[in-house]
Amino acid sequence: MAKHFFAGGNTADGFFSYFDNMLPIEEAKRIFVIKGGPGTGKSTLMKEIASDMEKACHTIELCHCSSDNNSLDGVLIKDISVLIVDGTAPHIVDLKVPGIVDEIVYLGDFWNEDELQKHKKEIMNCQNKTSSLYGNAYSYLAAAGELNKIIENINSKYFDDIHAKEIADRVLEAIEFNPKNKFGKKRKLFLNGITPDGIINYAENLSYMSDKTIVLATDVNINTGQILERIAKHFIENGIDIEAFYSPFAPASQIEHLYAEDLGLFITTKNRLLDFSLEDESITNINIDTDSIPEEDKNLLKFNFEMSEKLINKAVECIHEAREVHSEIEKYYIESMDFGKLNEVKESIINKIKSIS
Repeated sequence: MAKHFFAGGNTADGFFSYFDNMLPIEEAKRIFVIKGGPGTGKSTLMKEIASDMEKACHTIELCHCSSDNNSLDGVLIKDISVLIVDGTAPHIVDLKVPGIVDEIVYLGDFWNEDELQKHKKEIMNCQNKTSSLYGNAYSYLAAAGELNKIIENINSKYFDDIHAKEIADRVLEAIEFNPKNKFGKKRKLFLNGITPDGIINYAENLSYMSDKTIVLATDVNINTGQILERIAKHFIENGIDIEAFYSPFAPASQIEHLYAEDLGLFITTKNRLLDFSLEDESITNINIDTDSIPEEDKNLLKFNFEMSEKLINKAVECIHEAREVHSEIEKYYIESMDFGKLNEVKESIINKIKSIS
């Protein structure tokens, strides 16, 4: 089973990138950076390579695009440390060791520039409209992020560091592992994304891949990051590598999901925005809500939840419309592309991968 995630996200801080966390350059055997305009087949190329590599029994990770969750931004062939990644804006990927580890695959060589020039005005108008729509979406998400801070401030009166430590200790006591005489590594990504189709969450995918899942459930959106940060710190200090998946509303600081592959362990958050409905004997649910919240603050929380959800929905509407406009740009590039050349590119990349594996 392939792992699914986002490396870049539409967040309260604008577009936020963890693309460098997909595969650290010092661990990479090969990185292919795909460059090209919209509609030039980057995602299709990566999907086909991923399918071929999975059939060849390689371990695959799929990085989805937050601007269109049906498209891919990257494919990691984990067992041989090979990455194929979209290097176009907004997820710019710079070459670190050109010609040795990473190389550019430029699909722009296969389009008809004279044909594209005929539609210069239309393409630029669409680009400007898309940029405006994303600007609006990020403003809505920033406002939702401010409301999220208010929600956290209210909850902090009833759920403090002591409560967070108690639950973190409770979780750690239930996990058996042998400490290692080294520090573990921390990989940062997103497991849920704010996309044209709403909030897409791949928590169930990681749960299926894990031997044990712990769900931290909250109806009042208590910040589970306080708990998960403590657990993450404990694992790292004891030599366990982890993957920390961050919140789109605090992308640099608030963990919402934690995965420790070596332990077969996945810890996730369930709240008003993040659903998790799997039921299995390997899944442990921990309700972290408190009964001490007075009615006045419950009403204030309810108000902020409703306002935040409205802002998120408006952001999703903008991102959805931006995808529709983007599809208009893609049409011009599709009409100008020689897609027959893509098979040659695909075979070239696969042959280079086979020489590594």
